Amino acid sequence: MVRTCLRAKGPCMASPSSPRVVVLGDIGRDEFYHLGDEAMTDAAAEALLRRGIDDIVLVATEPSVAERLYGLAAVKRFGFWDSDDDRTLARKFDGVKAAMSATPVAGTLDAAVRGADAVLIAGGGNLNSGHAGQLMERVALATVARAHGKPLFVSGQTVGPYLREDHRSLIREMIDYATAFAARESFTFDMLSDLTDAGSVHHTLDDAALLGEADAPDFGDRYAIGSFANPDLHRVHRENAELIAERLDAVVERLDCDLVLLPHVGSLDDDRSLGDQLFHAAIAELSTTGRIRAERQLTGRQLAHATRRSIFSVSTRYHPAVFAPSTLTPSFPIGVSLYSAVRMKGALANMGQQRTFLPLPIWEAGGAPDRIAELLEPARAHLAEQAERTLDYQHRWWDAIARAITTGVWESPGNLVAPQPFAAEERNPESYDTADDLIWQHWHRDHAENQARLLAKRVDELAADLTVERAHLRNLTTDLRAERARADELRRRLRSVESRRVLRAVDTVADAARRARRRARRSTAAD
Repeated sequence: MVRTCLRAKGPCMASPSSPRVVVLGDIGRDEFYHLGDEAMTDAAAEALLRRGIDDIVLVATEPSVAERLYGLAAVKRFGFWDSDDDRTLARKFDGVKAAMSATPVAGTLDAAVRGADAVLIAGGGNLNSGHAGQLMERVALATVARAHGKPLFVSGQTVGPYLREDHRSLIREMIDYATAFAARESFTFDMLSDLTDAGSVHHTLDDAALLGEADAPDFGDRYAIGSFANPDLHRVHRENAELIAERLDAVVERLDCDLVLLPHVGSLDDDRSLGDQLFHAAIAELSTTGRIRAERQLTGRQLAHATRRSIFSVSTRYHPAVFAPSTLTPSFPIGVSLYSAVRMKGALANMGQQRTFLPLPIWEAGGAPDRIAELLEPARAHLAEQAERTLDYQHRWWDAIARAITTGVWESPGNLVAPQPFAAEERNPESYDTADDLIWQHWHRDHAENQARLLAKRVDELAADLTVERAHLRNLTTDLRAERARADELRRRLRSVESRRVLRAVDTVADAARRARRRARRSTAAD
């Protein structure tokens, strides 16, 4: 194993008490509960607690919300979340860096890092240019950890696929400083391996794969779980709901099961509904089979338990592709973009389940019922054989992190070795492969177009900055000319003054000479 001392100076010594660890995740929102984001940080904190590290400070949008959910201390994040504008983010980053050298303010994130023994960035998919605010939140925390000499661990990340060159450089710096940096799918691992030579990059599972379970409502004996993203927190796109209801009706009839819609984004307050809750209610209303129903928002732990008791999940959300295989339940995620497909297919491939990924054309064309029916039992049997061995690696990943935080020595657990994909008899494998290939080509084209849009946006921002700077330069030039004119006038006046002084001095000398000659003549006459 590779052993690396984390301390920049002095011997590697174990702390006499529980180390203090600052843990960042996208948690503690007051307006809504984002199940996947909360689950990853919850699982990371749980992994540390199970290994005897109980002095944990969470970084949250609203600390009081996180403290209420998890019973752990929390501080407010730096606040990059609410903006993706480069100039605004740059100003905030400058503010964070200025605070690093100032007297710490009690209760702030900077003060929490100064008082910590290590910093952990919990899992997420926001290290991409499409989420610049969340990306900069993590870059800022890594920068503060480095400034204060604190070991940095980054767990369970998707990086990209949309990544500007300046963001790529910032991530490279983060990786180069981190003791360990985890890529939660092969796409990210390969990208980061090309990006940096740092041996700190590891291929792992998503952090939420090991999330503990909590009691959930009883949804019956034979049910599947569905979770479908609503693009708007407060409004339902009815045409989308109609198509999904139609496709799900076909699924439940083909598989002879009920389908419970469990929201990924919603409110834990039973008196409020938003996000996926609104969308699910519309889908259930539009269903014609009577076997689809929308349920309240569960926590991540409750969803993990409900997933274990289900027969499969189908979703346009990413995290069901993590929860389901980890609980030995087949998952059939529907990819609607390159960003979602990279994460979904990556999570499935970690468990040898990539064949259950549903390309969007197959879903829209109504091919999901047959495909789920064909692959359900082979997928379940494969998970029963392989999942425990795969999950065991994730336990070793957290063992290594906890040991490093406690002792100051990093012992790499190596990389996840994913099982081979399961084999299954399929009636039309060629049609699936063709659809899969076509959609990936389509997404890569979209990716290139999106990169071009990001670049164009950056060019526009730089052009705007250049216009401002040119105006500033013109003002400075005008001011400079005025100052030069003022200086020329002062020099002219000075020369005039000096000329008068010289003339007065000459006159004074001439007067003195005349007086001396007169005295000399009077003296001669007297003699």
